[in-house]
Amino acid sequence: MNDNLTIFGTNYTSVTGIKAKGTSNGTLTYIRPDGTKSITENGTGIDVTEYAAVDVAVESELYDKYVQPTLDNQIITPSEGKDGFSNVTVYGFKLRTQYKTVTPSTSEQRITTDRTAIQTCVSTGGENASESFPTGTSLVEGQLYVIDGTVTYLESQRSYTEPIASKLFVWNGTEKSIDLTVSIGTKFFTATITANSISTATANIDYRGSTITLYQTSYHGLNKVIVKPIPSQYIIPSGTKSITENGTGIDVASYASVDVAVPSSGGTPSLQSKSATPTESAQTVTPDSGYDGLSSVSVGAISSTYVGTGITRRSSSDLWASGRSVIVPAGYYSAQAQSSIAFGTEGTPTATKSSVSNHSVSVTPSVTNTAGYIAGGTLTGTAVSISASELVNGTYAVNSSGTKDVTNYASATVPSGGATASATKGTVSNHSVTVTPRVTCTAGWVSAGTSNGTAVTVSASELVSGSTTITDNGTTDVTNLASVTVALDFVTYHTSSTAPTSSQGSDGDIWLVTS
Repeated sequence: MNDNLTIFGTNYTSVTGIKAKGTSNGTLTYIRPDGTKSITENGTGIDVTEYAAVDVAVESELYDKYVQPTLDNQIITPSEGKDGFSNVTVYGFKLRTQYKTVTPSTSEQRITTDRTAIQTCVSTGGENASESFPTGTSLVEGQLYVIDGTVTYLESQRSYTEPIASKLFVWNGTEKSIDLTVSIGTKFFTATITANSISTATANIDYRGSTITLYQTSYHGLNKVIVKPIPSQYIIPSGTKSITENGTGIDVASYASVDVAVPSSGGTPSLQSKSATPTESAQTVTPDSGYDGLSSVSVGAISSTYVGTGITRRSSSDLWASGRSVIVPAGYYSAQAQSSIAFGTEGTPTATKSSVSNHSVSVTPSVTNTAGYIAGGTLTGTAVSISASELVNGTYAVNSSGTKDVTNYASATVPSGGATASATKGTVSNHSVTVTPRVTCTAGWVSAGTSNGTAVTVSASELVSGSTTITDNGTTDVTNLASVTVALDFVTYHTSSTAPTSSQGSDGDIWLVTS
């Protein structure tokens, strides 16, 4: 139980076994602490005002961590709000290398891993120009990328060329940047390749004539390069061979070049001019004996009316008709050819009406033509009439109100109906009776108007009952009574100008004499 103790004034600052709870208007309020508070998690400002003790049982916040290996050292620390790791799993890493075989060549060869160019950037501006890869170059997590290129520029009429190559490795979403600087004389080339959130690649090239390419490869490097031996018959051509006479099959395998200087046979060659007539077979025109060659060959023109021996001459008589087609045999027609096709007769179209079935009838058009060519156009035959009376039959009996589908019926009937009114008298209760009106209808058409039934009569004698006795003067309610009994003494008053001389009326009557 908490006992509240109020101390007036400020002379006391504590009481044994009592804990200050608060101050209000200069009055210190104390309570007696009691009980134990259980605390299971870290925190600040935990209220323990009313407790005498606390039990603290905060468990460590541990979690599992998975780490991808990279080319750089890594320090793994717990995330904010976590105390440490329950387990740390480091994935395995395998260096991917490639084995290649190279065929020797007479020129220098640069052996690299197989790769695919993704983007190429070329600087075409001046000394302060800057170019970059198009945005959106896609980089894939866990893939290897190679930066390769050549920077070339001029300085004081001298050409400088410097190859550059570097590697960018992207793993587990880690961003990597590589800055390359090539110094030639007083000029500098800088290329910065950035994998920004594994989504884009950029290269800044500051000098004209600079080219840089981003490649993608599946290998980190070469583990072996085998250069095939030079074949035993391999010859490095060198020197120049001098050729001074005509000939065939002259061996120049060991030479890099030849000098040809074949002297003339002496004198002017004897040449002949000849003519030839074209034929359907190939001809070879050669100089006659005693001539060294031909100075010219004149070939005559082919006749404009010439027809080759392999082509059949044709005329109109070779044409023939087959149905609606005219057959034109292959061959040469020296003039226009034509053939007639027999004319046909257009028939007059007719229409035939079928018997009515299921409230419908079909009309079948037909036309009869004779075989042959007929002119285009339209012929109209005699129309077939179909009336509604042919397609409908029967009578639709209407037995309820609403919209009725009478599409297939010839008529519709509505039966006559009737309405009879009546009334029913109930049992008398509490000096009243209920009369219930009722109407009995038969299905069918009923004309507008009023129909009266037999009236129900209710008499007063049906509604009153009982009797009462009247013993005093006044007004008595006899609405619901059938009879009353009057139990009063009545006095009869008689008046005259003289008193009676003998007994009059009944006993108790009063006689008044008026003057």
